[in-house]
Amino acid sequence: MKEHFNAEIIYQYIIYFTLYSVFGWCYEVFLEVVVYHWGFTNRGVLFGPWCPVYGFGAMFFLLFLNPMLKDRTLKERLVRIPMIFFLSMVMATGLELLTSYFLELVTGAWPW
Repeated sequence: MKEHFNAEIIYQYIIYFTLYSVFGWCYEVFLEVVVYHWGFTNRGVLFGPWCPVYGFGAMFFLLFLNPMLKDRTLKERLVRIPMIFFLSMVMATGLELLTSYFLELVTGAWPW
């Protein structure tokens, strides 16, 4: 049965986007400060402590890969894990590539 979008679901996705964007920013800053010892710089492309590329990546995963696991038996879920892993890899790489091209077009610099 197809799920209809209502206001509650849209609000959930907005919260997911925001949380994953903030967690992504925290992850980037943690790597920069603690792991690489480069010092603090704002890793986001916008104002505030968030990286939208992590939010959009989470949205793609939730919208396209989460339905593959819903209403399935444990055996069906285990069989789908390698496929979900491969699709996650392809989707994340594609998102990073498209975001890089977009930011290079808009800002004129290579973001990563």
